Amino acid sequence: MQVEIHTRDAEEDTIEILKEFRAKIRGLVHCFTGSLWLAEESLRLGLDISFSGVVTFKSAGALREVCQMVPLDRLHVETDCPYLAPVPETWKEKRTCLCCPHGSSGCRTQRHFDGKAV
Repeated sequence: MQVEIHTRDAEEDTIEILKEFRAKIRGLVHCFTGSLWLAEESLRLGLDISFSGVVTFKSAGALREVCQMVPLDRLHVETDCPYLAPVPETWKEKRTCLCCPHGSSGCRTQRHFDGKAV
């Protein structure tokens, strides 16, 4: 079964529940803002990690470090439009197309890959 997980302030509970369904699910952790531990455990369970525009915020240094360790074939970039647009588009009218040029910049900065490859 394909799943999309959105977890906040419940990392240990989330992983414990996901472990119960380990062989039955595939999918991703959407709008990831969690810890390195949550990312590592999610990847171990076969889930991909998806980052929103939050990864471009000045306060998201730890999140960019997590982004750096996620394998490129398991990394997704999303808008979570209209609420989590990337810098410099925050507080502007949100459009899905903002994701590629700006949303990937937080990951690109750490990963040193061309944003066109996203």
